[in-house]
Amino acid sequence: MRIYLTRTNPLRPRQWAGVSRYTACLLRAMRQQSRGVEFFAPHFSLRGRPPGDAERLKAEFGVEIVTVRWPDFSGFAGYYEWLDRFVVPRVADRLGAQIVWGTNCGVPSSRGRRYRSVVTIHDLFLLEHPELSDPAFHRHTLRQVRSLERGCDLVLTDSELSREQIVAQLRFPRDRIVVTPLAPATTIVATGQDHGAARVLARIGISPPFLLSVGTVEARKNYLAGMQAFAELRTRLDANLAWLIVGGRGWQAEAVDAERDRLGLSACVHIRHDVTDEELAALYRAATCLFFPSPNEGFGLPAVEAFAHELPVVAARAGALPEVVGDAAELVDPHSPTDMANGLMRVIADASRRVELIARGRERVRRFSWSAAAATVLDAFGRLIA
Repeated sequence: MRIYLTRTNPLRPRQWAGVSRYTACLLRAMRQQSRGVEFFAPHFSLRGRPPGDAERLKAEFGVEIVTVRWPDFSGFAGYYEWLDRFVVPRVADRLGAQIVWGTNCGVPSSRGRRYRSVVTIHDLFLLEHPELSDPAFHRHTLRQVRSLERGCDLVLTDSELSREQIVAQLRFPRDRIVVTPLAPATTIVATGQDHGAARVLARIGISPPFLLSVGTVEARKNYLAGMQAFAELRTRLDANLAWLIVGGRGWQAEAVDAERDRLGLSACVHIRHDVTDEELAALYRAATCLFFPSPNEGFGLPAVEAFAHELPVVAARAGALPEVVGDAAELVDPHSPTDMANGLMRVIADASRRVELIARGRERVRRFSWSAAAATVLDAFGRLIA
């Protein structure tokens, strides 16, 4: 099975995040299950020079980089849309692709081509909450998702909630949408026994007790309301509680910084984007609980990663999080700082509740595996090209 990846950006990110985790872990699992799977991706270069990390992509993910003599104008707006419309389909056909797969929203049309088009849509928050994203990014992504019905054969998504949203918002047939739940990132789980927490905490400048949040610092993650909840929580506790947010800076990250300063939390709320997988594993082990206030998740990968490290979870009662965590997390109203503070207080102050959530999380995480996700994808791809 020859699978053409429209982008290798998720496999070479500036910082590993949700889409990158999804792409990397799923490709690895698919290769392990089927040696007949071939991944390849284009590299556009007017001089025909391969990228410097071509060997790494081949060794780590099994992705063969095919150099195409074509100018790279990726710095210009609209370049990828133009590329997907006029260039990628011809290259994919020429290389004998059976599947052309976009792992994040966009994919070229399969109309008049020998291949079949597959796209992964992780969530539709851009359609439901356009105010929570950069306007230029919103317009670009909106054009991508709106065009899918005209030339996309299959949609992969992370949760049942996202599938229903895709049916309702995009009018895409339900029988052409396959749900593939995510799982704890293999690189995080593999380092989960790392006991170098003291070294990691010293480097970051934080000490227990602390809340941990994992996710890009941006408007959609609801950190503004989370700051208010945290400020309220600290007034109730006779403890030097801190909050560590691990994630890159996204749209309106400055507003999060401003709210932290306004509430006088600069000394106890730490935001870091330079955390490695090994360090993140240690932080999951050392934290008091995972605080996940985002109401717009199509899955919520940090929650299941926390389960894998026996860390209690306080999560928003919104989006796909209730579907993912079940009864294994303390669910709170993401629009009520007081309710979030109450939920955090229950987990922090009640030792029996913590033990209960850890046990439930340990059981819940067994439902999620990249092996199962890969098997589902391979079966769907096989049926599509049969």
